[in-house]
Amino acid sequence: MKYLDAYYTAVKIVSTQGVKGVTEDGEDVLTLDTPLTLCIDSPTQRTVFPYGMGMSSAAVYAYQILNPVRNYDKTTSFSYTYGGRLRDFEGVDQLSVLIDRLTASKSSRRAVVSFYNPVKDGDSDEIPCMNHLQMRLVNRDGFDYLDCYVVFRSHDILSAWFFNVYGIIAIMEKVRSKLPSSPGMGKLYVTSKYPTYLH
Repeated sequence: MKYLDAYYTAVKIVSTQGVKGVTEDGEDVLTLDTPLTLCIDSPTQRTVFPYGMGMSSAAVYAYQILNPVRNYDKTTSFSYTYGGRLRDFEGVDQLSVLIDRLTASKSSRRAVVSFYNPVKDGDSDEIPCMNHLQMRLVNRDGFDYLDCYVVFRSHDILSAWFFNVYGIIAIMEKVRSKLPSSPGMGKLYVTSKYPTYLH
């Protein structure tokens, strides 16, 4: 499935099959009773953007997800950023660790990143929606490809899914550029454990 097709598929599934619910913040939503996993076969940032979403906003988001910066565009009010958790998690650059693991062993299953920090998030109302990311090298037909698996504890399908995936693809591209095996762009699996559609 292509990136844009996956987005529209996610929106359609949750908006048509979701059941009514209310979030902890009192928002009325439609949600699925089971997690939603979609596979993007050839992830790329070279895509058509859905109505209301643009390249400039996506580029800012991708920058923030790759760098431990605060308030890059003066709109970040959350107590964390994905870039902060990725590049400076209690002093650890998780992206560098992930790259080192895949460089040391092409069969590694230990190239993982955690965005949830129980020390800071345990009693916070602002905890990351994206909790877990894993990458691994997969050989298909004699060529190495970089696959990525991401888990969201909760996911706003309509307004956040597309940008989140854009940022994840940026992480994949960054990792690929640092690996000595020069793998191709593999598959991206996005699991939304509690996919929501605000209504």
